[in-house]
Amino acid sequence: MRGVLKFLRIFLATLFYAAPIPLAVLEWTTDWDVPWWAYFASAYTAEAVLMVVGGLVVLGLSLRGIKATKLIESRAENRDLILTWKYPWAYLWGNEDEGINPLEPPTNPSGQRWWDKTRNWPWWLQAWWWSSIRNPVSNLRWTWWAAHYDPNHFEMFGNDSYPGAHVGDDTNWLWGRQGWKPGLWAVKGDHTLARLGWGIGGPPPRPIDGHHAMKFQVYRER
Repeated sequence: MRGVLKFLRIFLATLFYAAPIPLAVLEWTTDWDVPWWAYFASAYTAEAVLMVVGGLVVLGLSLRGIKATKLIESRAENRDLILTWKYPWAYLWGNEDEGINPLEPPTNPSGQRWWDKTRNWPWWLQAWWWSSIRNPVSNLRWTWWAAHYDPNHFEMFGNDSYPGAHVGDDTNWLWGRQGWKPGLWAVKGDHTLARLGWGIGGPPPRPIDGHHAMKFQVYRER
């Protein structure tokens, strides 16, 4: 039984984290546990693949227009009605916060800027842009993939616990790790210099920034 469970664990790690086959073989044949940074690197690879594949999937769905969507109540705190893909297999490429194409202007400044930029575009291009560029694989944050706070497996250091609220010309940064899920957040003035990994950091006392999966943002206007 232990051998079966270990096989399943390694199989799932390979499938979901895209763990390299040599690592899986090594763990199977020895007592060595794969370190967190190896899972992080392979998980980032897996999400990158989902982003690329999602760009093509969402393009096909977007070209089908409104008939490929449905209205649902958001799982986010606001519980607003949002537009999502009607196919269950496309759930990962939706967005529980804003929808695949917001029905009204978002309340956050970043969302408002994206709304202003895209509101006169064709519907299919709006949906593709919001679901593939602004919020790629957004609903991973609502699965086990997200980082959830556990004080026994959390560490964090930097000069600001919530760089997103930073105002000024100084560079504020934070690095944190929940188990094998790390995150880096660096902000200077009105720009995000980098946000990589999981959403570590948020309004105190919350060290995890809501339901967040992995991020890849380099120097963009907040």
